[in-house]
Amino acid sequence: MIDRGASLLLGALLCFAIPADPVRAFGSDVEIICGIPPELFQELKEEFDAATQGLKERTQEQKELLALLREKLSLNERQVAAAFQAAGEIDVAPERYGEKLVEIAQRYAALKEELDARPGDNPEIAAKKQEAARALEDGDLDLADQLLDAVIALEDQALDQRALEAAATRAQKAEVALLRLRYREAAKSFTRAAQRVPAGHPEVKQDYLQRQAMALYKQGVEFGDNEALEEAIAFYRLALEERTRSRVPLNWAMTQNNLGNTLQSLEDRESGTRRLEEAQIAFSASAEGYALSYGDRYQAYFNEKISSLNILIAEKRAEAKK
Repeated sequence: MIDRGASLLLGALLCFAIPADPVRAFGSDVEIICGIPPELFQELKEEFDAATQGLKERTQEQKELLALLREKLSLNERQVAAAFQAAGEIDVAPERYGEKLVEIAQRYAALKEELDARPGDNPEIAAKKQEAARALEDGDLDLADQLLDAVIALEDQALDQRALEAAATRAQKAEVALLRLRYREAAKSFTRAAQRVPAGHPEVKQDYLQRQAMALYKQGVEFGDNEALEEAIAFYRLALEERTRSRVPLNWAMTQNNLGNTLQSLEDRESGTRRLEEAQIAFSASAEGYALSYGDRYQAYFNEKISSLNILIAEKRAEAKK
């Protein structure tokens, strides 16, 4: 004979038919569901908790109730246990147990469908989704949550890869512009490439910005475009804030050298010596950076650069005194 708690469960389950909208079906202020007073839902939960201690301990009546539960809610035994656990963790009021069981049942069904592999999923993502679906079937929500975190990480990696490919295509377009000696156009395409680089790839972004600055340098030197040279100088200085000497000493040294060359290119277009003095500082810094990686291999090059700048500075100061 079925005991009182089991009878309550049976009566509740006979009333459970999953509605399209559980909120409209039950409302937020339901006091009695399927004729069962709220205080008896707490007793119902306690009876269910006791009934799920182990399959070997269950009576035939309890087994029949679990079978009815699977039929009415489309949830298996482990999923119902997880549902009651979730309700208990947030202290759901007894008068809302029925409503929440139906809501959770609907969410299980919807999530199961959403976890189906989609066209375009890579094999690793599809496999993780299948694992999450199995965890969901087992009522192991913690494992399902962890597996979906793994899916998110894989999807983020895929998004990053697509963004990197999009950036590379824009850089290739810039190279086409360089082949046509269209330096301004190339600089714009390198800018767009840098903008498409996702976070976490600073060196890729810096490479595109360096190539942008070099295109502007070429525009300035070959077409007498002082504005382009000024832009290139600004970009090199900005790059030095990212490519610091302590983090990437050789890249920092290369950027200092490029900055020095760009500053020096303005020497015939300005009357003062400020740019030449700034170029001298940049070349000196670059020489130190190269020495860290190559010893004295490039010291003669920088000595000649700095010596020629000293001569130019002296000549300009002498002319200024006349």
